[in-house]
Amino acid sequence: MKLRIRIIASIISFSAIAGCSNGKFIYGKALGDISSLTGVTTGFEETDPVRNEVGVTAAAEGPPLIVGFNEIRVAVPLAGQSGESLTYVASDGFVIAMNKGFVTRTSGLGTDLNGSYLPANSPLFGGLAKAANESAQIERVYEYWEKSKAKKDTFSCSLKAKPRENGGSVVDEMCKRYFEDEGFVNRYWIKADDTIECSRQWIHPKLAPLQFFETEQQALSLDLTKNGC
Repeated sequence: MKLRIRIIASIISFSAIAGCSNGKFIYGKALGDISSLTGVTTGFEETDPVRNEVGVTAAAEGPPLIVGFNEIRVAVPLAGQSGESLTYVASDGFVIAMNKGFVTRTSGLGTDLNGSYLPANSPLFGGLAKAANESAQIERVYEYWEKSKAKKDTFSCSLKAKPRENGGSVVDEMCKRYFEDEGFVNRYWIKADDTIECSRQWIHPKLAPLQFFETEQQALSLDLTKNGC
């Protein structure tokens, strides 16, 4: 079964990459097709369809968000701003919101992340390398759908940084549920100016992490679950 999923994902990935033109990604529905591979329903349709709508306000045009999921790569257009987050929406309904490089919401992947909550004064917003050097402790609250029920988990996270050869650092954000060993690790490739170049971020216990790239070249040549940015 796992082999079949990898083969199907590879076919979808090839279709998306083959649609590139003049070094630019086209906005296909490849990422949204992930929902057919997971076999997990969100429960949104049965509970409260209104909550699945995204309210975005007008925002200046900006570059797309370049996202990877396993072998799949796609560029998702900027739709606008929702609160503090920039919201990106694909033509097939895949939605992802980002706040200063951190995932805050996703929908359309077969399993939805309703929210990833960080306090406004979270040390993550002050620079990851700085926070890691200061041994900052972070609390994260995730709300997502599992087995057609909304679930809210709180994680305690710590940071660890190591230098990159070309300057900057690689920061691991290691998160565990309180009083449990289960958790995840987010990884961020940080530039010398303490901005995020690439990242690998957890969104749901039943899904592989999403990968975020600064350039299309990185997206087409790297797998952030195996290689550095």
